[in-house]
Amino acid sequence: MDVVAGGWQFLFFNSDFKTATKRFNQAWLLDENNIGCYVGFSKVLDSLTQNKIITLEQKNELSKTIQAEIDKRDPKHELFHLETAVAHTINKNEDNSWKEFNKAKNINSKNEFLNAYKLLILMHLGDSKKAKTFFTSTQLDHFVFPYKIETTMNNKIQTI
Repeated sequence: MDVVAGGWQFLFFNSDFKTATKRFNQAWLLDENNIGCYVGFSKVLDSLTQNKIITLEQKNELSKTIQAEIDKRDPKHELFHLETAVAHTINKNEDNSWKEFNKAKNINSKNEFLNAYKLLILMHLGDSKKAKTFFTSTQLDHFVFPYKIETTMNNKIQTI
């Protein structure tokens, strides 16, 4: 299982902020350029603030550090929006997922990962018919998938 995806599981389904943070930290230790772990850290801060575990001031201070790391690694925020789209999808927030996806698409419609992320979103939303049609029409079976999508593809596309 992708370590970032494990973080989402603990955050969204178990409300286990501590373990989610550990998973995002593991992802960061494996690859400090993985934008998904920074999105994860941001979402943990959001949850901690909503649950009144940290103050808004604490969240804002920590968010500055996270944002600086994102800006350094993804200046146009393409991958940030794609990773945020996946986070919304896992949390079953389809509207926000597509909004974030479209933000990334508007920044760079030629981003090599757009189709792969679109397929990942369709699969997480459980729309297997659209996912299969999209997979076939875009010839993604020959695409070299980024770390997160490769695992999901191996596990889910075979069941479509």
